[in-house]
Amino acid sequence: MKILFCFFFIVSFVLSFDFSKIDNIKAEFKQKVTSDNNIVEYQGNFIATKQNQYFEYQKPIKKQVFIDDKTTIIYEPNLNQAVFLSTNNKQGILNILNNAKQAEDKIISNINGDTFFIFLDSNDIPTKIEYIDKLDNKNEILLDNVKINTNIDRSIFVFNAPEGTDIIHSNSSIFNP
Repeated sequence: MKILFCFFFIVSFVLSFDFSKIDNIKAEFKQKVTSDNNIVEYQGNFIATKQNQYFEYQKPIKKQVFIDDKTTIIYEPNLNQAVFLSTNNKQGILNILNNAKQAEDKIISNINGDTFFIFLDSNDIPTKIEYIDKLDNKNEILLDNVKINTNIDRSIFVFNAPEGTDIIHSNSSIFNP
């Protein structure tokens, strides 16, 4: 009987997360990017839906990032500058979570050849995501105060350039925080 109970407990634990029903997520984050022996740490918060993402960086510098299916806009208020990039939003946070699968004792999401490792708390809330980016940087993102499927004011995803903002259009599609 104990073996049967343990089996059902393990199966229910392994199969308990279901990210496919997540329509939006918001959280505070701390991101550590390691390249060779250099470490850069970022801190802020984000709101994401399946169509849009908004990141507000507080450290090391203030920055806002608006992402939709076609465009990424990086606004740096200290420079009063906005850079527009082409976007492939397939690696958005919700796409990563929605594509997550159990693989042995890990939760993994594979998107466009990139592998994301997702860690959950006891309530199946994502608390950490690890991955190697296209520039071979190791990324660790810690999530705190995670809210799932809450009311979101969609105007947060619209960038309104303050007067005098320098607008730069780039042919690049690579965005690193």
